Amino acid sequence: MINEIVGIVVAYVGNTIPTGWALCEGQSGNKNDPKWAPLFEAIGTIHGGDGNPMFKLPDYRGMFLRGVDNGAGRDPDAAGRAPAGENNTGNSGDKVGSVQTDGLRSHDHTATVNDPGHTHFYQDHAQPAANTFDDGDRRGLQDHRRESESSRTGISVSIAANGGGETRPVNANVHWMIRVDPA
Repeated sequence: MINEIVGIVVAYVGNTIPTGWALCEGQSGNKNDPKWAPLFEAIGTIHGGDGNPMFKLPDYRGMFLRGVDNGAGRDPDAAGRAPAGENNTGNSGDKVGSVQTDGLRSHDHTATVNDPGHTHFYQDHAQPAANTFDDGDRRGLQDHRRESESSRTGISVSIAANGGGETRPVNANVHWMIRVDPA
């Protein structure tokens, strides 16, 4: 049954591509060539080409495949998907054949800094006073300890980047291949 569906893409783990199939490597096909005509009828120019007479096969090398969102809301950037073909040919938006660049969901990093501020003290030398006790006020030899304003120290916090060159789940390599002609 699967061999009869032209345009179906499957993961393949063998080393020799079976007859009637082609790797999804973005190569060109000619709709007038009997080998490629059934595939052109199935996919047209959704992956690029002008269809007169050339069209492109999908190029899925190194890519994860994603289902068309079709209004489900799981692909928040569906409308921004780009055509896969050179010169911006092929489907864009939430359609088969469109592509997205890699991305990392927007997120925040929180840094907690616990510096309640601190107080600086300075102390004058003891000074004699003419009236040691005046109106209940001690003005004799006293410790002129004064408090400055509380101040916060300037603290700089940086969060260093780490990680690899992409965001990805655990994965395994396969060949993506497409059915070119019926058996």
